[in-house]
Amino acid sequence: MRLVSIGVAFSGIAGCGKYYWSKPGATAEEFYLDSQQCARESSAASVTGVGIGLDEAAYRSCLRARGYARQQHVAPPVGWYRGIE
Repeated sequence: MRLVSIGVAFSGIAGCGKYYWSKPGATAEEFYLDSQQCARESSAASVTGVGIGLDEAAYRSCLRARGYARQQHVAPPVGWYRGIE
């Protein structure tokens, strides 16, 4: 019974993580510059009266095209950065 409780606790923790991006050798500054550029490219056609609408699929595709990978983590490991979510 105890093993079941531990398994349930870990599965609950795993689902609570946030998504982070990483690219081998990229610095935080490089990621944030790439992220801003991808956000601009992904929102150019969706400017509204309230603000800029971001096409999340296009944003993610742009970062992937630049060599970034996206994974869910409870806390960000070194070299993983938070993008626009």
